[in-house]
Amino acid sequence: MKFYDYRFRVPMHHVDHAGVLFYANLFLHAHDAWEHFMHSQDADLALLIKAGEWRIPIVHTEADYTQPMRHGDEIDIRLQIDHLGRSSIRVIYTFVDQDGEQLAVARTTHVFVNAATNHSSEIPADLRKRLQNYAAN
Repeated sequence: MKFYDYRFRVPMHHVDHAGVLFYANLFLHAHDAWEHFMHSQDADLALLIKAGEWRIPIVHTEADYTQPMRHGDEIDIRLQIDHLGRSSIRVIYTFVDQDGEQLAVARTTHVFVNAATNHSSEIPADLRKRLQNYAAN
């Protein structure tokens, strides 16, 4: 299964007093990876929101932390689509250091919603086709 790679450096304002990435900031970086990934799939989230046809809210999140991430660390996020459903996507973000050691895993579930009806809707066929390259199922 193919993954999308996103790299970031842990900024000082994202760590706690112990010098470790504050737990909630993990999701800031996961979302940055998600936004860059979607842009790479010709699905720029800013343009999609402005167009107003549909939204992709996050309906569930979870994370497991295995090693600390510290100020200045270079981190790779390996984004994969764990599940590509009719109207939902479950994304896995594996955070690894420069030696490839796993530091954390975050998961988000997104649902495609028709903006006019506020009900779930099928993932657009052209986007589904592009996302399939990163999907486990």
